[in-house]
Amino acid sequence: MATRIQELDPEAKVLPKPMNFKGLVLVRNGRFSRDELVEQIAKNVVEAEKIMPIDKATIADPNIICEEIKDIVTGKIDEKKSFAVKTTRRGKHEFTSIDVNVIVGDCIRKYTGASVNLRYPDVIVYVEIIGKTAYISVMPGHLEYHKYSPEKKELYKLFSRIAVVQMPYLGLRAETLNISNMYFRVE
Repeated sequence: MATRIQELDPEAKVLPKPMNFKGLVLVRNGRFSRDELVEQIAKNVVEAEKIMPIDKATIADPNIICEEIKDIVTGKIDEKKSFAVKTTRRGKHEFTSIDVNVIVGDCIRKYTGASVNLRYPDVIVYVEIIGKTAYISVMPGHLEYHKYSPEKKELYKLFSRIAVVQMPYLGLRAETLNISNMYFRVE
């Protein structure tokens, strides 16, 4: 994947497997603008499962992320929109992904006045933590893949009424029935 991206933009700086985390590629655009490179990767690199244009890189500490995120979200999220924070951590840290979600989400709510919607947000704030660096990306919520649409009915009510029972057959054994000497005619 890194080679394909390098072929698309030879001037781009490509870092495959940052800190030896397989499947990740960090890219700094060269010839193309950031949005043009994202579009080129989306069209031409089929292996790219998720492409996140980074709005800011900072120190991987929830409180520092909270301070640094103010200038990013105030222009992209307003009080009429809903948002969600999704964090992925790679490496060892003294905090969890949920800690980051709660702290950063509370800061965004205070900065913008927007409401939190974890299921179908208008805007998603991605926090990708790789080692000691946090990469922040603010993207529209409609770009997020959902396994189930809002119209999908919850099936847990139906499944709570269904019981699956497996009972062993405790009938007579084949030797007792003497079926080994029987012949069957199949037409």
